Amino acid sequence: MKQAYFNELASAVVRTGDLKAAKKLLKDILTPSELETVLTRIQLMKLLKAGVPQREIARRLGISIAKVTHGSRFLQEHKDAFSEFDVK
Repeated sequence: MKQAYFNELASAVVRTGDLKAAKKLLKDILTPSELETVLTRIQLMKLLKAGVPQREIARRLGISIAKVTHGSRFLQEHKDAFSEFDVK
């Protein structure tokens, strides 16, 4: 990943200044498939942090247990990852 490109994207989302504009930007620059992948990953991380069992997460999100296990390993290695997302 090119860090400068990533910084540019993150800055563009922040500059939108409001939720409606940020949503429009993300829908404009991501394909429906890419957007779905990002949304699923965020939900995966939230459910893992909430302590939901891995098999239940796989069932709820319609993804493989391998993807859930991969996400779990990621969170174990990156304790502060996804800290900006509320776990409800």
